[in-house]
Amino acid sequence: MRQKIFIKQTCRALLLYFICLTIAVAIDLIFFKVKNMYHTPALVAIFSGWVYLGLIQKTKQFGAVTCLGLFMSIFFFTSGHFVLTFLPSLLAGLGADLLAKKGNYENYENDKVNLLSYMVFSLGNLAPIVTMWLAPKAYSAQLLAKGKTQD
Repeated sequence: MRQKIFIKQTCRALLLYFICLTIAVAIDLIFFKVKNMYHTPALVAIFSGWVYLGLIQKTKQFGAVTCLGLFMSIFFFTSGHFVLTFLPSLLAGLGADLLAKKGNYENYENDKVNLLSYMVFSLGNLAPIVTMWLAPKAYSAQLLAKGKTQD
């Protein structure tokens, strides 16, 4: 029974997190009118904190945050981002899950640990931007192969 609740809560958090991501992208496109999405990771972090903290408070076991990080990794990989973008998101999810476990997933007792865990998780959303800095030549080559220009 506990496993069923865990899966249900994790899937609900995945859906809500994706909705927060969609809102952040829409704000970036509509209000900031940018195509490079530099603001999106910060906006996602602002809008989705309640989803993350609710997830660890409801599930209180290892794996939920890692699943969320895996979801973001798969999202980046399948949505045409650079090949290596899956790695930072996955590592950030795993690291955040380990930190939340250290805080016993208790939001009211170890809120500093859980907030630090959320900050680590949010760094995973920088994956598309970080890979531009870590592998600029490979990143440019992939964009050129897709028909984009260097302008």
